[in-house]
Amino acid sequence: MGVPARNEQPVIGQTLNDLLDQRLPSGVELEVIVCANCCTDQTAQVVASLAKVDSRVRLLETAIPGKSNALNLIKLEATGAELFFCDADVRPEPSAVTKLLQVLDARPDLAAVGVKTLPLERPNRNWVEAVAGTWRKTHDARNLIGAFFAIRKARLPEFPLDVINEDTWLSYTLGRDNYVLIPGVEVRQTMARTLGTFLGQVTRWDAGRMQLYQWGVAELPNPLMRFRARFAYFGELSWRERLVLPLLLPIALWARLASAQAHRSHAFEHGWEPKNRSAA
Repeated sequence: MGVPARNEQPVIGQTLNDLLDQRLPSGVELEVIVCANCCTDQTAQVVASLAKVDSRVRLLETAIPGKSNALNLIKLEATGAELFFCDADVRPEPSAVTKLLQVLDARPDLAAVGVKTLPLERPNRNWVEAVAGTWRKTHDARNLIGAFFAIRKARLPEFPLDVINEDTWLSYTLGRDNYVLIPGVEVRQTMARTLGTFLGQVTRWDAGRMQLYQWGVAELPNPLMRFRARFAYFGELSWRERLVLPLLLPIALWARLASAQAHRSHAFEHGWEPKNRSAA
C-alpha cells in the first residue's frame, strides 16, 4: 500500500490507522509505504512514530518535489505483485482492500481496479465542502482512477516527473478497457474546505487535461473545455469562438487566470513548458 503525502499532518494518522485495520484474506500480508514528499510540517514525524510501533509501516522521505516522484519511489520499494495507492486524505472501509483484490483475481485481463470516492461527511461542513462534493460526484474526474486503487505492479508505468495530473495521465495511459471502477466499496475523501483550495484542485485537473491534450494523449471532452483550452492555454480563438466570447467572457477570463496560476504553481516548477503557441 503506497501513500504519497505532502504536508498531510492533520489527516495522515487516521488514514494509516484505517489501512492497518483492513480485514485481509488469509495469506495476504500488508505493508504500508508512506513517501513524505518535501513536507514542511510534521507528516514524517507522525508516520515515523507509527512505524516504531507497527512494523508494517515504512517511511520514505524525498526532497524531490512532485507526486509523480513519490509514486515512482513507492513502486521501487514495494515488494508485492499487487500495489495499492491511497491518497493521504482518504478513509476506506475495512473491507476495501479485499474487495479490490477479489476483482483483480477474477479479472486477469485488468491492469487496475479503483473506486469512486465519496465526500467525507463531517458535522458543520461549510458551503465550499458541499460544492466540492457535488463537483466530485458529477465531474469527468469521477471516471478516472485515482484516490484509492489497486494495480498490478508489472503493468504500472513510470510516472513522468513533469506530468501535472497523475490520475488523469495514468487513466489515459492504461486505457479505459484496462481498468474498472467498482461499486459497493465505501471510500471517503476529505473535501476542500476553502475556496482557494477548491479552485486550485479544479484548475490543476484542467491544466493536467490540457497538458495531455497537447501531448496528444487525450481529447478535450466538451466544447466548453475546448474553448477554455484555446483561450486560456493556447491563446487562440476561431471566428466561431469569437462570436460567443462576449457570452462566455466571465468563464473565459477566470479560466485564463486559473490556468496561468496552475502552471506557475505546479508545471513550471518541474521544468515543463507548453509548446510554442504557433505550433499548437
